[in-house]
Amino acid sequence: MNSNKNIVVENYLEFLLSERGLSKNSVFSYVHDLNSLAAFAEKSKKDMMKLDKNDLELYIASNEIARLKPSSVARRISTLKSFYQFLFSEKMVQENPAHYLEHPKKSQNLPKSLSLVDLDKLIAILKEDQSEDGIRNYCIVAILYSTGMRISELLALTMSQIANPVQKYEDYQVILIKGKGSKERVVILNQEALSALANYLTYRNYFAKNKETPFLFPSFSKSGKPTHLTRQMFFIALKKAAIHANLDPANVSPHKIRHSFASHILANGANLRVVQELLGHSDISSTQIYTKVLSSQARNLVKKHHPLSKKSA
Repeated sequence: MNSNKNIVVENYLEFLLSERGLSKNSVFSYVHDLNSLAAFAEKSKKDMMKLDKNDLELYIASNEIARLKPSSVARRISTLKSFYQFLFSEKMVQENPAHYLEHPKKSQNLPKSLSLVDLDKLIAILKEDQSEDGIRNYCIVAILYSTGMRISELLALTMSQIANPVQKYEDYQVILIKGKGSKERVVILNQEALSALANYLTYRNYFAKNKETPFLFPSFSKSGKPTHLTRQMFFIALKKAAIHANLDPANVSPHKIRHSFASHILANGANLRVVQELLGHSDISSTQIYTKVLSSQARNLVKKHHPLSKKSA
């Protein structure tokens, strides 16, 4: 960059530090991006200050940028938008050529769930442990898989919520819980979960230590204040169970059990809107991602089992 452009860029970087309050590390990223743009402009024999929208689109499509991750491309575009907006606000350019550049679409990571086989292995190991901790841990997993609750929602359950179901039938119960943003919704405890719960309740006082506590899964802080089992403690217990079940502990977590609930009931024909309600998703698009999991499973099924997918001898 020539001296005039250096002064402009320095002013811009000073703006980022003083007005935008960015850290030096963040500003360094902007410097890197602008140096890349300057190199592109020089190679194209153009003035960086006079690049138009077409020039910037060619830059974004260049080999250097194309091989970057979408998140890195998005950062480059953000740098362009910010830099040229600064130039526009300072009346150094007549318009912001980066204004209409589009960010790359964020890739949706498909939720990872446990297969039925692996989930059965995990549940079998938890059932075998008849210690107080084992009975509690199995109850938690049974409720997780029955309801699709978030682990934070489950551990915060109170005895009152369990004792006063919205609906009560012989083989299932409907209870009211509070989810994100204190939004209420109903979840369903199936027969397996109810059986595990009934068994656990006979041992609950072991954890309550004969003290008054509202929580279904009670614990106590270091100061002796009643609270509930922490996510961290259950997380550790679940990882240990996964190892005993010969499963990769990295693939087993409370959130993956929640994903398993959604994936498995959708695979068995559940309505997407119903699953949305049960999971507590405010937006159906959050639930629709599970249909992509099903599509992937369907493709693999056809590829593996369809007669026309097999090569003729």
